[in-house]
Amino acid sequence: MGTSSAAPHRLDPSGGCPHADNARLLTRSAIAPVLLPGEVEGMAVLGHRALREFLAHPDVAKDARHFTALREGRIAEGWPLMPFVAVQGMTTADGDDHRRLRSLVSRAFTARRVAELRPRVEESTESLLDELERTAACGGGVADLRRRL
Repeated sequence: MGTSSAAPHRLDPSGGCPHADNARLLTRSAIAPVLLPGEVEGMAVLGHRALREFLAHPDVAKDARHFTALREGRIAEGWPLMPFVAVQGMTTADGDDHRRLRSLVSRAFTARRVAELRPRVEESTESLLDELERTAACGGGVADLRRRL
């Protein structure tokens, strides 16, 4: 899989500039060890091809039951990334369960259906951006993108 053996990269817990983080990580490898908030070790996988390879590897599991640090009680209560880890769904399912859930999503989002949804998505996006512009106008030219969207 081509992972880097360098010390893990400490991710900015505030979100910072993910593009800068990604660029630094890519100088090491498309798959790089990282330190998440709370000193929790993880992996950053950058790029579609690397992600497909990574997820296809037999040693990779997404279900929280396989998260060693969580199983061993090394994750502090209130860990900010817990909602992403503990949610049960297609992105955290493995094997047959993942395939079952993915087939449901694939049937719902055919190319034709996505094309039909495009006008509504564009309308919603335009509305959200207009609201962001109004918020910035009232806030001295500043609007919190994450909070507003």
